[in-house]
Amino acid sequence: MPSDPSGTHPGGVLVRPAADFFDDNMGLAMVQQVNLSFPPGDSAFYQVGLFNNAIAGLAFKVYGISVTEDGGGGFLCAFVKAQVGATPGVVSGIRPDISGPFGLIGFDVTIQHVPSLSPFVDGTEFGLIGSSGFDSNTVLSPFPMFVIPVGWSLVLRNPEPTFAMGASFWYQQANE
Repeated sequence: MPSDPSGTHPGGVLVRPAADFFDDNMGLAMVQQVNLSFPPGDSAFYQVGLFNNAIAGLAFKVYGISVTEDGGGGFLCAFVKAQVGATPGVVSGIRPDISGPFGLIGFDVTIQHVPSLSPFVDGTEFGLIGSSGFDSNTVLSPFPMFVIPVGWSLVLRNPEPTFAMGASFWYQQANE
């Protein structure tokens, strides 16, 4: 590839990850919940969603997801055309000197007193972000793993009971 040390007249193609180009619009959405107060044998099921509350024309491109839970098995992925659950907070930018991007993070939890399947899993799930038992997993990608349009949520749901869960979404706010 021809080069121009001054950078004023590049003579070739420069390939860099998209997230590096748009770091001013990167966001981190995170939620963690631990329920130790319910009796042994009860089952806790969660769903956590990253909601795109941006103005028209801005999509969220998800480049990374971290998940943790006590039982392993991971989280099923689904899209929902609404905000999911309560909103414990807005998202954070990765730079403290500029305001954070659009986005809301919400979650629901339900406790089942008899062994059951998750009431959140409804058959619309299309993928799995794995989490090994009593540990966490982070999946990062050089290209968007998910693209969330305005008014939609990317939702993670645990199909197996767990008393603790956490999820983080690393995403970029970008023009559609």
